[in-house]
Amino acid sequence: MKALGPASFGTSLMAFSMPEVLPITLPGMSAVMVIPTVIISSQLIRGKREIRLPKVLLKRPISRQAFAAAVRAILPFLERAERGTRARWHWASNPVAKRFLGLFILMLAAVIALPTPLTATPAAISIIIISLGMVERDGVLISLGILLGLATIAMIGSLGLGILSLFGATGA
Repeated sequence: MKALGPASFGTSLMAFSMPEVLPITLPGMSAVMVIPTVIISSQLIRGKREIRLPKVLLKRPISRQAFAAAVRAILPFLERAERGTRARWHWASNPVAKRFLGLFILMLAAVIALPTPLTATPAAISIIIISLGMVERDGVLISLGILLGLATIAMIGSLGLGILSLFGATGA
């Protein structure tokens, strides 16, 4: 973590989000991803300069095979995305913006924790895009991740309202 320096927030968020976008679903995977994401995003909200994870999380082993599979699956996307990134729209990666991003990522982590099918993946992809933008200081990429995240939240809200109205709970 220390070696990554300021990029540790974005890189760590990408690493914890990767398993959620894989087509392989493992029981409890969302919890494994959400807990560190909540910790990291709360540190962004508080304006911390480096990540501090609890020792319990740092000592927890990660299967080398599972991590390698996640990296292999996401690497082509990251390589293509990185070719199109460059430092731009610096206002999107200033300290105040990072606090907002922490809050937004916290909301996306809550979406991932929801027990609804097909909602965790777009939220995790949003976090990966925002994180890559943070690492590359690319405000356009950060904005794209935010837009995808907002669309995901809107989709879940619409789904929730639809279900409530189906059962007559909206009062309409």
